[in-house]
Amino acid sequence: MLSFTHLFVGAAVGATTNQPVFAIGLGIISHHLLDALPHVDSFAKTEAEKDVFTTGKYIFAAVEGLAGVAFLIYIVAQSGGTLFDVTSPVAWGALGGVAPDLADNVPLLKERFRRTRFGQRYHAFHDSFHTTLFLKETKWWPFGLIIQVFLIWLSIVILRSR
Repeated sequence: MLSFTHLFVGAAVGATTNQPVFAIGLGIISHHLLDALPHVDSFAKTEAEKDVFTTGKYIFAAVEGLAGVAFLIYIVAQSGGTLFDVTSPVAWGALGGVAPDLADNVPLLKERFRRTRFGQRYHAFHDSFHTTLFLKETKWWPFGLIIQVFLIWLSIVILRSR
């Protein structure tokens, strides 16, 4: 699942609570539920390539993540809110939505994280949820992208209604 989707769904889940602690917890849960849906993941072409990080994948991930944060700040501001309030359930939900990938997939963090006993177990748990549609292994990968676009749209609707 793209970080944009995790970020927006986590934020929308957080918006439905009034408690930052619940928001971050539900954001983390939403992350794993989303990973179970068929999806594309940083446009890996085959399963063998999914953990091979190239300069292009790093750039894509960075641009996609930063664009997601910028767009989320804009959407929340349009509704009269802010992500910069430490008590904001929207901000905590968004953080919860991306936290599993930040700890388990970001190259500078994942090696240290996975060397710990918790990190090893968490990685196995996190990896077991994925239903990734690889570009060269299935003709159904556009369906995985459509699911993410729909979830982002639905999240924006929820965020704008609050």
